[in-house]
Amino acid sequence: MKRMLCMEMFIILCLTYACRLDNPKKEMRAKIGVNQEIAGPYDAALAAVCHNGTFVGEMEGEVLSFRGIPYAEPPVGSLRWKKPVLAGKRDGVYEARHFDKSPVQSEWPTEAGSYYLQGEDCLSLNVWTNASGPTEGKTVMVFFHGGSYGWGGTSDPCYDGYNLVQKCVFSAFRSQNSSNMSFPKNQWKRTTLRTAIHVTVEWRFGGWFITGCRQKNQWIKAVWRSHRRIACSG
Repeated sequence: MKRMLCMEMFIILCLTYACRLDNPKKEMRAKIGVNQEIAGPYDAALAAVCHNGTFVGEMEGEVLSFRGIPYAEPPVGSLRWKKPVLAGKRDGVYEARHFDKSPVQSEWPTEAGSYYLQGEDCLSLNVWTNASGPTEGKTVMVFFHGGSYGWGGTSDPCYDGYNLVQKCVFSAFRSQNSSNMSFPKNQWKRTTLRTAIHVTVEWRFGGWFITGCRQKNQWIKAVWRSHRRIACSG
């Protein structure tokens, strides 16, 4: 009797877990979209001019977002298995409404980005910023998503920067006189950042993360020269 009860409980748990896995997969698949080149008129207030084209984002409340902006040439063909090449100069106008591809990977229940569209041509970044306030001097936060160098993607909802830049952002810093790993409350400094730019970066898995840092850093340095304050995390 106990054996049968345990078996029934095991089956119920398996079915419940399967249902949990199916929902995020459907949600992620529903988000898939491809940014297209814009041939006609566009809203210049939503556009960002880069060396590799003009990208037109979306306004959500007071947050302006740009998704799927390439920072390197597609690492395919003759560029496969080589260091990333900085995206070339282009004059076109492109949508920046959809996330670019996730890196090639197996699907993994805890990594929602693994359920998104995958491909080798995945070297892109996403930007969220406050539409109001000054355009210069904003704090820039650059985030490299996790996944043990084998899973994940910036399309994962937990990496969405909307709430981060919409609300006040709090950053805690360790004080200089703290010398151990247990931080009393009075040894933390808290700074409120009321305007910010949040950037998430898509990268190739494995050792390619290291070789791609040069192209990422070139972009980050360009942003830093404009805004002078930057924090990296991941």
